[in-house]
Formats: sequence, structure tokens, C-alpha cells
Amino acid sequence: MPEALTYRRLIAKVSLTRCCNFHLVPKKVEVFAIGCAKCRLLEVATATAIEELGMDTEVTKLQDTEEMRNRGVMHQPALFIDGKLKSSGRVPSVEEIKRFLMEQEGEPKVEEKKNDRG
Repeated sequence: MPEALTYRRLIAKVSLTRCCNFHLVPKKVEVFAIGCAKCRLLEVATATAIEELGMDTEVTKLQDTEEMRNRGVMHQPALFIDGKLKSSGRVPSVEEIKRFLMEQEGEPKVEEKKNDRG
């Protein structure tokens, strides 16, 4: 149990140190969604995550199947952040989408930071 508490504190610390910089680093968020129930859920979860983080970012909904194939998307829905595929074929949780949005170029992921401390 103490490990879980440490992990939660680490996530809170990372969130606090980056929240003030979100407005400076606009993210390009794209949801590939044709219209199924999972597609709509991903749209809502992504919008919720952006709103909870206080980011001023628009979500672009793409429905072009040719563009999906060109980007290598095999399953819908798919979430791209800054041109990188983050999720495909499932609906990540709001917390997971927040982690995707907080990741910045060249920085280790939260899980990697946890291992460095331990």
C-alpha cells in the first residue's frame, strides 16, 4: 500500500509542476471516430480530460478512413496527440488521457520517473 501512495504523490507532483505550462504548449489532439459508441465515448473522455487540466486545446474529429489507413490505424477509435498514436481500438480512461496530455517531448513517462526514485 505505501507504494501506491508514493505513486499517487508522484502523479500529483508531476501534475502540479506542469499545469501552469499547459497554456504555453498547445497540443494537437485528434480523434479518429466513425460514429460507433466507443468513438463517442473517446470524444467525451478526451474533452473531459482537457477541461479538467484547464488546457485551451480543441479536439479535431476525423472521419476519413483513407487518412486512418495512411496513419496506420487498424482499430477505431484512435487518439493522436501531437501526431503520435496514443490509443487505438479502446477507450482510455480520463486519467490515462491526462497522462498522455502531460507527456512532453524528451521527458520520461511517469512510470519511468517512479522507477528512478525507487
